[in-house]
Amino acid sequence: MVYRQRRAKGLLALLGVVLLVSLGFSAIIEVPYNIKSFSEVFPKEKWLLTRGKSGEIVSNLIDFSLGHTAQYNISQFERGEFVSVDFFNYLNGKKEFSKGDTVVFIRSSDVQDQLIKTEGELEVALANLKSQRSAQKEPMIREAESRLKYTEEKFAEQKVLLDRAKQLYEKNLSSKQEFEQQKWTLDLLEIEAKVYKAQLENLKTGVKPEEVNFLESQIRSVKSRLGFLKNRENQLLLQSPISGTIIPSFSPDTLLNVANIKTVILHIPVKIEDIKEFKEGVKLPITFANMTNTYLGQVIAISKEVKMLVAHQVVFVSIQLDNPSCELLPGMILDCSIMIRKGNLFDNLTRMVAY
Repeated sequence: MVYRQRRAKGLLALLGVVLLVSLGFSAIIEVPYNIKSFSEVFPKEKWLLTRGKSGEIVSNLIDFSLGHTAQYNISQFERGEFVSVDFFNYLNGKKEFSKGDTVVFIRSSDVQDQLIKTEGELEVALANLKSQRSAQKEPMIREAESRLKYTEEKFAEQKVLLDRAKQLYEKNLSSKQEFEQQKWTLDLLEIEAKVYKAQLENLKTGVKPEEVNFLESQIRSVKSRLGFLKNRENQLLLQSPISGTIIPSFSPDTLLNVANIKTVILHIPVKIEDIKEFKEGVKLPITFANMTNTYLGQVIAISKEVKMLVAHQVVFVSIQLDNPSCELLPGMILDCSIMIRKGNLFDNLTRMVAY
């Protein structure tokens, strides 16, 4: 009986030593601290070109790394306006677009008509200003110069006749009436010369500054309207805002779907107990079920909202990673394992017991 008691005590002591040694090793041995969850795959960017209910064309750029729409444009057309959309010349069998590539040209009859009309108005306004500033036509200037020269010569002759009439009048060889007639004729010629001189100066200097300012104001207004129409025309020449792959769409309202899948965003629900392990900007290794590659993802956003998922409180974490082989496709939902850090075996066992 005593032997059995001693043997039992020995086994207990040995078991205690083994336990202490195991705990000691577990505190030294490092093992990966992984968090298992699932992830939904999104492209980093997606550009949608769609047709609205009223015939408008909507360009919508969604940046999933920011979590919101980055750009939204609507091309609205008037009722009765003829509009055509040319894809063929720009797609032409393409499967990918680079940023800035011309994708589609929209032809609008209304925009074209207004452009032609406004360009014509501008040409007319510029020609009118040039005509006014050029001081009328040269033949009119030459005619005015000849008329002034003739009047000045007549004035000089009349002055000689007046001097002669004055001398005769002073000698009582002519009447006062004849003298005053010659003087009156000289005064008329002097006035006529001044009128012709003023007319010539007006022809050479052109219109008044106020009239020039009015014409220039009209030209600025037409140019402003023309700039608006050209900008409108440029908006009808749509360029891809991203580099990406053309995603086939069989919806009649979706004209084009381009997605950047070389870089993807993962939305991953994380239990609220583990959310403290994630920090924005930190890069973490990620593996997926049934995939051999290990990806290095960067935490780009941590939601500030808690949601319930399968009776657990979770917070969604957004992780960005490179996808050069396009193995991860938008819309996939994959089981994943995220290596947060390396910890000792004892911590991991404690965590497993706690959860």
